[in-house]
Amino acid sequence: MSGPVADRDSTAPLGPDARAAELIAARHPRHGRVVILGAGDGKLAAILSGMRYAVVAVDADPETGRAARQAGFAGGWLCQAPSDLLIPGMVFDLAVLGPDVVTERARSTLTPMLTRVSGHLRPGGEVFAGFPLVATAASDAWLLRDYDRACWAADLSYVARFADWLGTPFRTGLPYAVSVHRAG
Repeated sequence: MSGPVADRDSTAPLGPDARAAELIAARHPRHGRVVILGAGDGKLAAILSGMRYAVVAVDADPETGRAARQAGFAGGWLCQAPSDLLIPGMVFDLAVLGPDVVTERARSTLTPMLTRVSGHLRPGGEVFAGFPLVATAASDAWLLRDYDRACWAADLSYVARFADWLGTPFRTGLPYAVSVHRAG
């Protein structure tokens, strides 16, 4: 593996985007096509691009796309609400959902959004979603069973769950989860 994460000083602490990239690379080392919904500042997109993944980043805020380009991300960027995901002819191996894509969504709109995501994945493609399980002043929270039900309704089956982007095993009572679901 090459790129920003592989070439880093092994004693340097990793930020959340680099940790997410390492978890994704550990599960999918063959450098496929990735769509990132709620791409924010584009750091994860830039890291995955540097690791030879073909990345399309999606975010509703046009300023984030400009910031990502200034930071060096050269992949595809779509200024589009993640809930409106529509990229004709594009099929991905992986989808990564930013926490806001899940937590800021009304319960009634999560399944339709996940169905759109699932429709852009090849059979066996995976969806990674990390989000808080405890509400804070900065974000809402979801119950895992509600998220899993929405995934099931979108034809995404449960694969794995971690407590963080480091791949720490999940156990009940933890405040955060990274869930992995697979397309039919």
